[in-house]
Amino acid sequence: MTAMSSGVQIEDGMGGGDGSLWEKMKDQLRDNPENQKKVQELYANYEMPIEIRHFFCEAIERVFLPSGSCSVPEDSEPDPGQVSQLLQTMITSLTEKCNASSGDVVASMHLNGVLDKLKYYLNQDAKMFACRMQCCLNEELRMVGHSLEITHQVEEHAKASIARNISELLDKITQRVENSNNNIASLREFQENFLIKVEQYKRKEQEVKAFRAAAAMGVGGAAENGPIASAAHEAQLAQHVAAEQQAHTELVICAQNIQDHRDTVYYDIRDTVEIMKVLKTQIYVQIVEWCRTQQSYSISCPIPDILEKQLTNDLDRLQAWCERLADNIIRSRIQVKSFMFLRETVPLQSNSGGDPDTALNNISQLASELEDLLKDFVEKTFVVEKQPPQILKKDTKFSAAARHLVGNKLTNHVEQTLVKVDLYSDLVARDIFNCQTLPSAVTTAAVLSNNQAPLDYLYQQRVLRAQFRNLCLTKLKRTERRTSHTNESVMEEKLRFIFHTEFKLCSESDPGNFIIFSLIAMSLPIVATVHGSQEAKAAAVVLWDNKFSNQFIDPFEVPDKVSWYEVAELLNDKFVMGGEVNHLGSQDLAYLSSKLLHHSPAESEASVADIKVTWNQFYRELLPGRTFTFWEWFYEITELLHDVNFGKSAGKPQLNLKDLWNKNYIRGFLSKDTARELLMSTQVPGTFLIRFADSEKGAVSISWLCCLPGSTNEVYHLKPFTHKDLQTRSLADRIRDLHDLTYLYPNWPKDYVFGDYYSSKESFLTANHDGYIGTELRTDIPMVSARTAVSGALGGGGSSGDPSILDDILDLLRDDDDFPMDSVSSPLSS
Repeated sequence: MTAMSSGVQIEDGMGGGDGSLWEKMKDQLRDNPENQKKVQELYANYEMPIEIRHFFCEAIERVFLPSGSCSVPEDSEPDPGQVSQLLQTMITSLTEKCNASSGDVVASMHLNGVLDKLKYYLNQDAKMFACRMQCCLNEELRMVGHSLEITHQVEEHAKASIARNISELLDKITQRVENSNNNIASLREFQENFLIKVEQYKRKEQEVKAFRAAAAMGVGGAAENGPIASAAHEAQLAQHVAAEQQAHTELVICAQNIQDHRDTVYYDIRDTVEIMKVLKTQIYVQIVEWCRTQQSYSISCPIPDILEKQLTNDLDRLQAWCERLADNIIRSRIQVKSFMFLRETVPLQSNSGGDPDTALNNISQLASELEDLLKDFVEKTFVVEKQPPQILKKDTKFSAAARHLVGNKLTNHVEQTLVKVDLYSDLVARDIFNCQTLPSAVTTAAVLSNNQAPLDYLYQQRVLRAQFRNLCLTKLKRTERRTSHTNESVMEEKLRFIFHTEFKLCSESDPGNFIIFSLIAMSLPIVATVHGSQEAKAAAVVLWDNKFSNQFIDPFEVPDKVSWYEVAELLNDKFVMGGEVNHLGSQDLAYLSSKLLHHSPAESEASVADIKVTWNQFYRELLPGRTFTFWEWFYEITELLHDVNFGKSAGKPQLNLKDLWNKNYIRGFLSKDTARELLMSTQVPGTFLIRFADSEKGAVSISWLCCLPGSTNEVYHLKPFTHKDLQTRSLADRIRDLHDLTYLYPNWPKDYVFGDYYSSKESFLTANHDGYIGTELRTDIPMVSARTAVSGALGGGGSSGDPSILDDILDLLRDDDDFPMDSVSSPLSS
């Protein structure tokens, strides 16, 4: 119940689903006084009672938004007849509410004011009503679109901020690596000059030694030539000694410069490595986020093309980051090796006076850190680009692909390698995931054919990928996990594909110096089946895991219980399958929660949002009085709605239930009691609605208000139509066959609603080329036909029929909520 501004309460049974424009508007109005004021002023300015927008939102949107989407058709006006019918419907409904609230003077006054406005529009200016309503809807569309745009902008801004930060760090690292490269080149030049100066110093040192030796031996006759010659000799010696000292001083200064440059190079590379470690973590978080997004998209299986394209674009961006960082790590390793060679060529004591061996140890440690960084980064950038089917049927061909994000940065350094994929139990996969190594003695969970593929670099696409096109599970090895305590079914056994390979990265200058990379990538959880009947249970296992496992903490830890709010999101994700159909409405979710949690549908959404739903309730427990579980019932409805078997059976027609749902022609999930209340409120016999059957899996049922001769209005429910029934004869044609059904709730003529879906009769109106006249199935309600026939017979002149027959048939109708219909007739006989 929702209160009007005057205190009047009207059941919002006519409210639209979550896919309707008004539902989106209510999200904008909730806890937002500013938006509430805007909407109030909007409807007040156009003299439109906002109450009718709320309580007749579905009917209004059917007239003004016929496409079923949130868009008012451009340059078109709604059909005047439909507008008049809409006004009449609202007036009739509000008149009944006004009469019912006659004891409440304030409520009656308010309702009478709304009625007067609607009667004026109906009798005087229906066109003005249509024009003003269109203006209001257009403004609603603008507000909803603006809000969605803001939300999208916030998300995109957050993504852009992360991408910008990563790009800035990459630019910074690239610049630092380039600077280190220049510094090493300068250091090499300094050392070369130093070595030249060393040779020059050695020569001068030898000259001084030679001069002193000659003087000591009297060579040159300095002693015989007297004091003058001796003084000249001393002067020459002093010059040589001064030159030697000058060369030594220059050598010391040059050595100091070399040591300063070495310190600069070392600390620059060390700081760059620290930034690389930070960036590696950030990129890895984005890779995990991508994997999580891929897993969430997999709830809509297969992943829609638009989401698949988005995943590919995001992965391409990740690869660009990975390639740049890997390139810088490789360049830094080369720089460290060059640096170590330069230090070994000219060993000098550090400025701090430490041991040269200690400095070399620091550089060796830096080289080791870079090697570990490269190994860790290369091994963590191997991902499953195309996931194998999560529900895998034995002896069925399927495909998958693994991709390495470092790409062409490795192709020039490694030989072509083969990637192998194996299937392991979830427990073994957990050990592999945690240790990042394959067990040597553990057997696989299945035998796969064609499970090896080369890791090829595709130059046009610029990707390094292993493509498995013809995988096939030929033998399955089940593990015995079920016990009397766990009560697990065989369909709860999860498996994982492990893509793995090894290769070596060798040094060109030193082939004996190499790094071994072990690449391991793990798929999403897999459930293997041997029969199509197992798919529903298998789907529950993988969807629960996809929705509730945590890739960032532990992808193997899946909660046993979650809130109803989270389960509702899961059901909605499964129902819409990537946006092909409109979302479940609040009334749909209220009914689903009541069916799963066994409470009244009338309980508020907030009161059940935090109630915990266990895996046992969701998957194992049978519904009361049924032979199937909640999940099996819901799953089969989604399969029916999306017509997943269309195209598998040659010549079978498409069901078109998605179109009917998107246009709000299917009422959805509601109980028989709620259907009865809605239909009885119209008081128009022949009014019907379509709902998903609650007593049978994968079926729709029709509830209709009927007034049989000699009785009052009563609501009956036709036996549900299954997928097989609707393939035999479509829902629209069945509705056309049943003349007792005249108006789709609340008051839409059935031919107007379903006319576009009726099949053509032209092929049956003439004889075939072989001379035979075609027949078709027609839907009939034998009990109603019999009731009418008996009534006619009793009403005829002189009939001596027994009136008690009428009561017996009426009792039979009331006792059997769902009753059969079909009979066969020739189309030429009608």
